[in-house]
Amino acid sequence: MNNFSADIQNFASKFVERRKKRHQADCDPIHKLKRHDVLTDINAAEVAIKQLQASSIRDKRAFAV
Repeated sequence: MNNFSADIQNFASKFVERRKKRHQADCDPIHKLKRHDVLTDINAAEVAIKQLQASSIRDKRAFAV
């Protein structure tokens, strides 16, 4: 990951974090979510997506591969 821009690295990190939280929310019946935490996660995901979109096409293609 060190070869990618900070924006790509941030997107990848946020993606992994959100995937873990999604899995926990889906699979753990006693896991409770707080509205504030969910809204914070949504905002972080939106920022990461915007950063990914702003990355160069070359970086996005390399990351996709």
